[in-house]
Amino acid sequence: MSGRKVQTRPKRSVTISPHRSFAHRQILERFLYTKSRKEQFKFVSPLTEGAEQDQKNARIQEYMTGRNLVNADYSSKLSPYLVSGILSGRMVCNEAKKITKGGKLESGRDTGVGMWVQEVR
Repeated sequence: MSGRKVQTRPKRSVTISPHRSFAHRQILERFLYTKSRKEQFKFVSPLTEGAEQDQKNARIQEYMTGRNLVNADYSSKLSPYLVSGILSGRMVCNEAKKITKGGKLESGRDTGVGMWVQEVR
C-alpha cells in the first residue's frame, strides 16, 4: 500500500473537574445523613446548598414511607451511578450498615434502611 496516507485521529484529553469527580460520594452521603427538602424534588442538582444534617430524620430513614411520594425529596438519586458501575451495591450497603444500630445491615421491609437495601440488591 505504498502512497496511501493513513489518517490518524487527534488525541483528546479529558479534564475531570475535582468538584464533579466525587459527586456520587457526596450524593450518597446526603441520602444517608441529611433531611429531605421540599425544594429538592424539582429538577435541581442534588448537591445544591442547604442540606441539613439529621441522621434521625435522614432521607434513608424516611425512605419506606417517602419512596412513592412525588412531592418530596426521598429518592437516593444514585441510580445512574449504580447502573454505570461507578457505585456498587456492595459499597452502598456497607455505607448503610455504618448508620444502623449495632453495625448490622437491615434487610427487612419494615424500616427505611431495610427497604432501600432490598431495592439496591
